[in-house]
Amino acid sequence: EAAPTLNFALPDSPATYFANLARSFGLYGEGPIRDPDEIHAALERGLKVVKDEGRTALIDTLTQPR
Repeated sequence: EAAPTLNFALPDSPATYFANLARSFGLYGEGPIRDPDEIHAALERGLKVVKDEGRTALIDTLTQPR
């Protein structure tokens, strides 16, 4: 017998903090960056890590409100 179909709305998913996830894998992670004025500096820091340490960098930015 087939499983019943669930017809209800799921609650909003909790926010995923991608910078924390990146750090948990040993990568450089920064964010979430909410202020557009802070994005440039965060990207500069991430690029420095990539260039100087050869590590992957993830800069988590919020580009649109949920």
